[in-house]
Amino acid sequence: MMEQALRLGYWLKQYMEIKFVDGKEKTARYPMILYNLCNWLGNMERYEEAKEIAEIGVNFCIEYGNLVAFPRLLFNKACALATLGDRKEATSIFKQSEAIFAATNQMRMAKLTADLCKKHYGIEI
Repeated sequence: MMEQALRLGYWLKQYMEIKFVDGKEKTARYPMILYNLCNWLGNMERYEEAKEIAEIGVNFCIEYGNLVAFPRLLFNKACALATLGDRKEATSIFKQSEAIFAATNQMRMAKLTADLCKKHYGIEI
């Protein structure tokens, strides 16, 4: 079932890249497709791929100003980095994610970010 979801996620990613070069629809949907895709990759313990997909999403959000998905993709990237053993970079990105959640009045997500960092990775932010 997860492999099927992953194939669909990659298909949607490619479809958005080919069919929607620019536009509101791509700006709204593409980052969430990437977010879901990197979540699924993480669940399947494919952390290097998850990190790469999160990086694509982070860069897209920066370029097109999508603040909804941006801190979530940062968080996913940090999770992948922490799991892959790059705790220094992961800590820095976890802090960025928490700060952006807080700056955009998503206090529940900011707290959840800090709690999950501590619980799953032993990282205090």
